Amino acid sequence: MRKHRLRASLNNAKFQAKENITKAAQEERELLLGCGEESTLRRRNLQTKAEMTSAAQSVTESLRRSRQLMIQEVERSASTLETFGQVLSKFSKYTDVSTTVLYKAEVEYQGHRSLLMHTHGLLSTMQRQDVLDR
Repeated sequence: MRKHRLRASLNNAKFQAKENITKAAQEERELLLGCGEESTLRRRNLQTKAEMTSAAQSVTESLRRSRQLMIQEVERSASTLETFGQVLSKFSKYTDVSTTVLYKAEVEYQGHRSLLMHTHGLLSTMQRQDVLDR
């Protein structure tokens, strides 16, 4: 009986070993061929990681381009402001010159007006004298 149990255990162990070898070979085949569930999950994880890496690189590149465009815009704005400042400075000089010229013209005009009024008064007096002398 003991012999019978030992044989049954041996047969059972052989059967279990054969099953384990077959199962291990199947798993190895699935891993190599990539058709097993675990392999599919790994592949999906790798694809997901690759997609995430690709998306991150794309976003990073997009941010770099945006940064470069902003730098160019800031430089263009700075150049425009500098040019505007130069024009304003020149205009300011011309404005100062124009104001000075206008002030001098006004003073001269007032001088001429005063002279003309005085001359008008003298002519009126001369005309009266002429009328009286006749």
